[in-house]
Amino acid sequence: MIPFIAQGVDFLVLIPNDATALVNVINDAAKQDIGVFLVDSGADESDYVSYIGTDNYAGGVLAAEWFGENVTGQVAIIDGAAGNAATTARFNGFMDTIGDYPEIEVVTADYGNGDMGTSMTVAENFLTAYPGLSGIFACDDQMAQGAGQAVKARNLSDTVTVCGFDGSPDGAQAIIDGIMDATVAQQPRLMGKTAVDYIIKYMSGDSIDPVIYTDCEMVTADNAASFLAWH
Repeated sequence: MIPFIAQGVDFLVLIPNDATALVNVINDAAKQDIGVFLVDSGADESDYVSYIGTDNYAGGVLAAEWFGENVTGQVAIIDGAAGNAATTARFNGFMDTIGDYPEIEVVTADYGNGDMGTSMTVAENFLTAYPGLSGIFACDDQMAQGAGQAVKARNLSDTVTVCGFDGSPDGAQAIIDGIMDATVAQQPRLMGKTAVDYIIKYMSGDSIDPVIYTDCEMVTADNAASFLAWH
C-alpha cells in the first residue's frame, strides 16, 4: 500500500486481514486526501471513507438461528484468524444468539486460520474430545470444508452437522457433495460493484455512509445449485 500512497493515487480499496494492521496505512492515506474504502473485512477506528460488506455479526446471528432450528446437543466452533474483524464478528453474533436455544450447548472453540487442512485437524480434535458432538460452525467455507472432511472420514456425516460462512462456489459444491450441510452466503460480487458505485458518488461530492451492508442468506441442499457462482 505504501507505494500506492507515494504514487498519489486518488483511492484505495482495501480488504484487511487484520483489524489493526492497516490502521496507520489508512490514516497516512487519508492525510494525503486519498479516499480509503474497506470491502468485506473492516478495520479498527481510522480515517477510511466507508466499509462495504456483509454485516458479519448479523450473519453469525443467522447461523445460530439456523442451528437452533436444525441441531440439538453439543456444538463446536472453528473461528478464523485471531484479529480478523470479519470472522470475529461472525463468532460473536453466533455466541450472542445461540444462548436463545437451551437445547444447544457450545462446548469448545478453536482457530482454523482460514485453512482447510488446519481446520480438518481442529475438527478431528473436537470429535475425539466430544464423541457426542452434534454440530460444527466454521466461520468460513474453507474451514467448514476441512471440518466436513474430518466428519466424513469418521462416518459421522449423518449425525454431525457442519455449517460454514461465505456462500462460496466450493462451499455450495461441498453441500451438494454431502461434505457440508449449510453455509451463510455473502455477496462479494455485489460488494465489489457497490464499492465502485460509491467511489463514483464520492468523486461527485456525495455524502457516503460510513457503513454500507450487503445482505446474506442461508444456503442448504435446497438452493446450493444456485450458488455455484459467486453472487
